[in-house]
Amino acid sequence: MVTRTEQVDGVEHARSPALYTDNFLEERISGKPSKVQMLPIVGWKAHEPVLEAIILPLKLARFPIVLWGAIQFTLSASCYLMINLIQSQALGAPPYNFSPANVGYTNLAFFVGVCISLLTAGPLSDWVSQRSTVRNNGVREPEMRLPALLPFAVCTIIGSVVLSVGFQDGWPWEVMVIVGFTLIGIQVAAVSGIAITYVVSSTCSYTLLLIPLICSPRLTVTSPPLVSFSFVPPCSKMCGATD
Repeated sequence: MVTRTEQVDGVEHARSPALYTDNFLEERISGKPSKVQMLPIVGWKAHEPVLEAIILPLKLARFPIVLWGAIQFTLSASCYLMINLIQSQALGAPPYNFSPANVGYTNLAFFVGVCISLLTAGPLSDWVSQRSTVRNNGVREPEMRLPALLPFAVCTIIGSVVLSVGFQDGWPWEVMVIVGFTLIGIQVAAVSGIAITYVVSSTCSYTLLLIPLICSPRLTVTSPPLVSFSFVPPCSKMCGATD
């Protein structure tokens, strides 16, 4: 073990009290998971009180970045879920009169949209971030990937307007499914993915604690009682499914 030093005015000074081995970098780079880490079930040892681990995510919600990411993920996922919940009432009523099987086939448009976003959102976000990093003299900031949200935000707006107005006015099903459902499928994976990546990049030390915090608002907003009693009945009435 050796101590790294540097010379200042001809005098050697310890640069850090930490000790290093001669192959320090090689040891850091050549590391690999242990056999225990690869097991499907491993033991758990508490490094902090369980109550504190439960409260810490709530404390993180005070940070604007974390709160913004949770809201973006919630709105993106909820937009898809709301449309998914009313598609049977809307497409099963006149003027569409779809059978249950045909209503199920319309979900392929969501699937196509998600596939498009998976192929485009990640590379676009990385390209935007890399381009901004070069302009910033090689210094990368988490906010540099946020402009990549713009095209997917446009998809959210257009898709929501097409589906809401189209269901109310009885637009052709081709417009509703091919355009509306596909655009909503594009945004649900892209917006939530970029938003979570931004939050994780900003607060990487608490990555595991952020996931339940980000998912909690979505589960609250889209809870079955809330959706069943406040959203589905008026939509069903609008589509002619109820009196």
